Parts: sequence; C-alpha cells; structure tokens
Amino acid sequence: MLEIPQKLVFAVDFDGTLVENAWPDIGPLKMDVVNKVKELQQQGHDFILWTCREGKDLIAALEILETVNLHFITINCNPEYRIKQFDGKDCRKIGADYYIDDKALSINDFLNLQIKETNMNKLEYTYQVEFNPNWDLYQIKSYKEKIRKNGNYCPCALIKEKDNKCMCKKFRDQNYEGLCNCGLYYKRKVMKNYKK
Repeated sequence: MLEIPQKLVFAVDFDGTLVENAWPDIGPLKMDVVNKVKELQQQGHDFILWTCREGKDLIAALEILETVNLHFITINCNPEYRIKQFDGKDCRKIGADYYIDDKALSINDFLNLQIKETNMNKLEYTYQVEFNPNWDLYQIKSYKEKIRKNGNYCPCALIKEKDNKCMCKKFRDQNYEGLCNCGLYYKRKVMKNYKK
C-alpha cells in the first residue's frame, strides 16, 4: 500500500481511466476511480485532468464529470503554484507526482517490454488543433460567444473578410506549433500515422 506523506499532485487521464474507453464517444464512468480521486481531493491532494480530448470532445468530458461533481485544478496544464516551484518555468510536460493512465507502463514493465521491429522512418506528422491549454472552460466559452456575436469573425481581426472567419486562414495555414492570434486555439504537432 502506497503511503502519502504530503500534499501531492496527480495527473489523471480521462478515456480508459475515469471512464470506460469508448473514444470518440464517452463510456460509462468508472466510479471506483472517480471515488478514489474525490477521496484524495478531500485529503487535500490536487488533480490535473490530463487528456488528449479537445474542443467539443473535451467539453463533453467535462460535462460528464460535472454530473458526479468532479473538478480539477487545471486541464492539460501546470497549476501556477507548480510553475512558481520551478522558478517560473512552465514546460509542456504536465508536472505531477503521479500519473494515472490506462496506457501507462511501470518502469519494470517498460524494461521487460519487447517490441516487434518497426521502420521509424515511415512516421508522418500533422498538426492537431486544440483549445488554448492555459484557458479554463469559462474562458473558452466566453471567447467563443464573443466570436459568435462578431459574426464568427476573429475578434482580433480589423477587417471582416472571408480569411478572418474563425479559425482564420492565417492560423489554418500555420505549419508550426503555437497559438492563433486571438489565443483561443493552439496547434500541436502530432504523429499522423504509424506504418509497420
């Protein structure tokens, strides 16, 4: 049994961990995991939701978690106090004391892992668009409402023309990781496919 001597931060996955894996749908809640998270939260430990879901899929996940009153200090980003602990450095990796994920391997499992030969040169990459990982759900919904009221044009654009409809052409054509001009969306480089 793991004894916890101090306040800890846990990064917990959604699909396959808090709910049964049914991606892109949402499977039934795993109430034993949900209840354990809530128990540890009541003891003063912090939890970060650590998920690949974004946009409407992330919102759907948060709505399901709301039905059991399960909340997180951040979603896919480091909490401010952790950033301060590391002299203001906020790396892309979520900093946690423990990572809870159905796809995780322990160090011993990893050392015993045997993988069939593959050709790594056949990896291809693309860009995945997600909401700004540093914004909370309220900020995202508020900004999306601002865009809707602006006729679906980016609020930061001075001219209302086709290329400035959200997501603007400049961001759609962007071929590097980073935020759009408005700050609502983020492009992340991801593996496109994996050929054996």
